[in-house]
Amino acid sequence: LAAASSTDASLNQILPPSQGIEMRLSIQNSEQVANLSKEISHLQHLVGF
Repeated sequence: LAAASSTDASLNQILPPSQGIEMRLSIQNSEQVANLSKEISHLQHLVGF
């Protein structure tokens, strides 16, 4: 969480607010999707799929 907030600050300096928010959301979404797919494949290995 600390890392995310520090990148938020630097993004806000570079981009206008609305663009910064959209960019942050897309970054967060892609990270969450990557984490979820890792979790899913890990669970599938545990279950034996």
